[in-house]
Amino acid sequence: MLDSGKSFEDFIGFGNEEGDVLFLGMEEGLLGTFTAAHPAARSEFPRTADLRADYSPDASRFYFWRLPKSQRTWRAMSHLMLRRQGIDDPTDDQLYRYQSEQLGRVDGETLLSELLPKANRSMDEAYIREVLPHRVRLLRDVIGNSGFEVVVAHGRDSDWSTYKDIFGIRHWREQGDFAYANVNGQRIVLAPHLGSALFDTTAQLNRLSEVALVD
Repeated sequence: MLDSGKSFEDFIGFGNEEGDVLFLGMEEGLLGTFTAAHPAARSEFPRTADLRADYSPDASRFYFWRLPKSQRTWRAMSHLMLRRQGIDDPTDDQLYRYQSEQLGRVDGETLLSELLPKANRSMDEAYIREVLPHRVRLLRDVIGNSGFEVVVAHGRDSDWSTYKDIFGIRHWREQGDFAYANVNGQRIVLAPHLGSALFDTTAQLNRLSEVALVD
């Protein structure tokens, strides 16, 4: 049961705020029937919610059944997490099961957050100007007070400057399509959007793991 009376802009994400890995996107990319349902429901979410239980009633039959449909962005996240568990070559079945059973769960190891929590097709420049400073402060506080070992911020190159403002890191190293830094025991990675064609193949997914999962 979701709590009521929560601010839409104070919603942090799906999963565990005390988890090990944070995936941070730029904006919610809702599609089809999910778009209309989300904002009203999410205005009543607590600080964090469960991806499988709370994401959307419509989504459950697509992404969280026994044989779920693969969602591109979540597939890349699931691959990284399975690699982190020591599975060098995750199978499609393992990816589906991680997405369905472990990704973004309130008692799990991941937190899926968005810098701007509103569906991208619903935003205008005035909304962004009003909300962005608050969201930057909120996420900066979440990351600074967390125990995340890995933070993957993903989006277009033009989004990276906003992410850098959150992290407050001046010096980044580059590796292929990625940038990374190590701060206070956290591995911070800037990546292209995880749902893009740059993560279509296993080799491309492995490159993300090679940057993010460093002892």
